[in-house]
Amino acid sequence: MKYLQSWGLSLLVLSSCNAQTAISPIPTSIQPIATLRPTPTFGLNQEKIITIPFGIDDGIDQLSIGAISPLAEDLAQTPHLIRLDLGFDQAAYRYRITTQLGSIIPVANYQVRAIAVDSQKVTVGVTKLADQPPALPSDQKSQETIKFLPLNAYAGTTDLDLHPTNWQLDPSTNQPHVDLRATTPETLGNAAEHFNMLVMVGDEVRYQGFMIRVIAFPETSTGLFVFGIRPAE
Repeated sequence: MKYLQSWGLSLLVLSSCNAQTAISPIPTSIQPIATLRPTPTFGLNQEKIITIPFGIDDGIDQLSIGAISPLAEDLAQTPHLIRLDLGFDQAAYRYRITTQLGSIIPVANYQVRAIAVDSQKVTVGVTKLADQPPALPSDQKSQETIKFLPLNAYAGTTDLDLHPTNWQLDPSTNQPHVDLRATTPETLGNAAEHFNMLVMVGDEVRYQGFMIRVIAFPETSTGLFVFGIRPAE
């Protein structure tokens, strides 16, 4: 009997030692994009699940994730769409995106997985891929703003918005192209004045007083495209 009591007590001690420590949730408060957030409690390539109410800016470390409420008709007709405002402490990595549930979105040295959306909140999974974000290009020109964008995202400056879409390979050269769209506040409501052109790495195009430089493409359509925006001379 004493042996059985001792054996049961040992099991109880082992069981309590193996219990997992609970991770405290990150507070859902609006914070500036450059504010340092708590150091991630997960290592490289480990996913952290975050639920964010609409209108709230949350995130991990220097990564900011804002939940944008869907349009009422989108929620009824296309409930699989999720709208996010993503950012990093460097403005080059900030953009807005509407994407499907299940999509994996690269942003700086993280990736964000769109998991769920309802009438009040979104749920995403965040994975840290590296300790540092991709470096800015070494050939940055004077007065040039650099933007890192995934496919189908919207970002740019206050005067010019870029939107890369429709990644494809040119069958004659086997080089990747992307359909680059651009708007300014003045042309936003007039589709006839929008910039829309297939571009490839090395192209420089002029639009509404700006030069848009195509600096780099990702190896696949799921990575980050790199563009430069500067005033036209």
